[in-house]
Amino acid sequence: MTGLGQRPDGRQHPRFLVTLAAQVQLGNRTVAAQTKDMSRSGICLVCPGQAAAGSTIRLSLALSLGANAFSENLELTARVIWCTPLAERFQLGAVFTNLDAEKRGFLEMYLRFLQQEITVGEKEAPVSDSPFDTGDEDEP
Repeated sequence: MTGLGQRPDGRQHPRFLVTLAAQVQLGNRTVAAQTKDMSRSGICLVCPGQAAAGSTIRLSLALSLGANAFSENLELTARVIWCTPLAERFQLGAVFTNLDAEKRGFLEMYLRFLQQEITVGEKEAPVSDSPFDTGDEDEP
């Protein structure tokens, strides 16, 4: 039996398998990372550095909107829940923290895009003055 708002897998929100380039600030250094999956509340990353459970990391994600179409970097803060060795790298799971309404809106819109609820070019898709870059703002 699951609690109110929980999914059968025990998670509050569905995860989306997505591979995105990311920059992660671990302590005083920034490393290149790659996402494995993400949800409305958190993310799983693979990176070359280890992070302690409970530590705060800063993420910079370039959200892929299709072939050669990316958003401006989405800057997020997260708290590391777990970190495990993975070959010569580390896999870590983190929950997003301090999401303001704007960042939550961009994240939600991107997850709707991954779910194919919206596509770039629809009326609901981001407009040119949003942080999403569809690459066609310069066209007449």
